Amino acid sequence: MSAEDFEDSYVGGAQAYIWRVDTVTAGERRYAFYEASGNGGQLLIVVPTLDLSILFTGGNYRMGGIWSRWRSDIVGGHIIPAITALP
Repeated sequence: MSAEDFEDSYVGGAQAYIWRVDTVTAGERRYAFYEASGNGGQLLIVVPTLDLSILFTGGNYRMGGIWSRWRSDIVGGHIIPAITALP
């Protein structure tokens, strides 16, 4: 699969002080989070209810189709289930 197969979901231009607010699903539960992001997969994701901060420093530039899935696939699919399963 090539880079052309993925959408470029990063919009260029002058941007600053932007925080995205959304939810991520882990199992059957949804968690509110806020995020700062940059092209290539630099993501700072904060889940306040879990006292959780996650940082990705990816280098997948112009491949938003890859790093935009990290929230659901990695955070919701692996990290949150792992920490909520702890005693």
